[in-house]
Amino acid sequence: MKLVVGVDMATAAVRAVAMDGQGQVHARAETPLPAPTSPQPGWWEQDATAWWPAAASALAQLSGDLGPGAGAVVGVSLCATSGTVVLLDR
Repeated sequence: MKLVVGVDMATAAVRAVAMDGQGQVHARAETPLPAPTSPQPGWWEQDATAWWPAAASALAQLSGDLGPGAGAVVGVSLCATSGTVVLLDR
């Protein structure tokens, strides 16, 4: 059996799901993200430093739920809800 993992980097959470080639879900996990902030009207910001730990947590949960089946993962797909700019310095 081969599994593919999908990771959804959404606004409220990072979600991960492991599916086989027939579309059967073998495991799913979700880690919440901090709520976006609005520093001024019409602006929304999310703490980009929270994304990686949330993704790592969701994937660790998924791997734990799969147990030995985690070795069957042959691919990972990542998606996000929007184009995102992450500024690294001034």
